[in-house]
Amino acid sequence: MPQAVEIGILANPRNPNVESVSTGLQTAARTLGLQTYVVNAAAEGELAAAFATFVEQRIGALVVAADPFFNSRRAELVALAARHAIPAIYEWREFVAAGGLMSYGTIIFGCIPSGRRLRWPHSQRREAGQPPGRAADQVRVCDQSQDREGTPPRNSRQAARPRRRGDRVSSVPKAVLEAADVSAVSQLILRERISRDLGLWDQMRDCFHDDSVVRISWIKGSGPEFVRRSKEMAERNVNASHRLGPIYVTLAGDRAIAQLVVIIDIPFKLEGIEVMLSSHTRLLLRVERREGVRRLFGFDPVYLRDEITPMIPGQTVAIDPPALKAFRPSYRFLSYCFASVGYPVPNDLAGVDRPDLVDALVREIYGWAGLAAPH
Repeated sequence: MPQAVEIGILANPRNPNVESVSTGLQTAARTLGLQTYVVNAAAEGELAAAFATFVEQRIGALVVAADPFFNSRRAELVALAARHAIPAIYEWREFVAAGGLMSYGTIIFGCIPSGRRLRWPHSQRREAGQPPGRAADQVRVCDQSQDREGTPPRNSRQAARPRRRGDRVSSVPKAVLEAADVSAVSQLILRERISRDLGLWDQMRDCFHDDSVVRISWIKGSGPEFVRRSKEMAERNVNASHRLGPIYVTLAGDRAIAQLVVIIDIPFKLEGIEVMLSSHTRLLLRVERREGVRRLFGFDPVYLRDEITPMIPGQTVAIDPPALKAFRPSYRFLSYCFASVGYPVPNDLAGVDRPDLVDALVREIYGWAGLAAPH
């Protein structure tokens, strides 16, 4: 950024390397006659405030320091930079795949002329007076007007064309970009479920679009309503924990479908005996990216089976079989327990005992993404 006079630095104060990284960036900026402005962010909700500070400070460009928390929120960071028109550079390639301007790091993509290999063994580094390690390898966005031997590129017209933001992404293999998208969707799903189990309600709320739809045993409403009702249940000591299976993701542009098998464990007390209700379900989740940020749009289960287990070995729970006749086999114990605490469960939910409802749900969800339902 030739006209930038003040550079913003976004750092995580909890990162053990924050002091050395910030000092190094500030030293480098001073040698170029630039000023720096460091803003810290370490938790949910602090990223938007940090960018508001950068805007108020009128920085000309931004460096986002390498940090696992920032990497997990890369879609949000890229969206904030775009929203506030702040040119930003990040460490990892995934930020560029998410729409960021540029990145730097240990792997060089798109900087090696076609058909050539970049060779710089450690022995040659030492002969040239360069220490082995990151220094010689870290720049990713580079000028390809000449290769290492000074030979002009074969296509001089292409070399004369100004580099555009999309050039950096176009050089990344499609499989790598898709892997990054699958990872982003999977992390979103894990973040939402873990937030539910830990009672991190603001973080859980941030995982849903405002117009999202949740259709499960005890609620049919929006994502924000689902979060509010989950919090209310937790405050009444109706708690749940989730055992998550592998996540299978199908991409469709800015939309994606994810499936995973989940065992939902809910402690109950029946006739004075502490039991664990375990509901086995297959979740079908819809994810949509809007303005660079992915959030959940749909949350639907397919019920497989459920069971009740006494918390203390040796105890038994006797349930009168006629009391279960009104409930569906795929979620009969869930219906029985929830009804006992004032949460009646609909009898028309998708379950393996009703293949017609399952087929209709799968067609609806995959059709939303413009995909054919899997066979």
